[in-house]
Amino acid sequence: NPILAEILVTNLISNSIKHNLPNGTLNIELNQFHFLVENSGKPLSVKAENMFERFKKDSDSEQSIGLGLSIVRKIGLLLNHKVKYSNSGNIHSMEIIF
Repeated sequence: NPILAEILVTNLISNSIKHNLPNGTLNIELNQFHFLVENSGKPLSVKAENMFERFKKDSDSEQSIGLGLSIVRKIGLLLNHKVKYSNSGNIHSMEIIF
């Protein structure tokens, strides 16, 4: 579904921009196996597994209402894709595995 795919991609990229550090990095990778968005950012203040809950936010940003990653997870389920978050140091990674 092209509309759902657009929402998924837009939410992941938008989230990475909003939560990036000033002069931070943003990397995007797409291949036949996955879509990966990585950005620099502060350490999480919530448990990573809770980030996909509705209205759960890691920051007090007024730009975010806390629905983006919940929507990403629901779209991933609808499209039979695995949605995975990981971090290494100050690099946060959101991956959609096809």
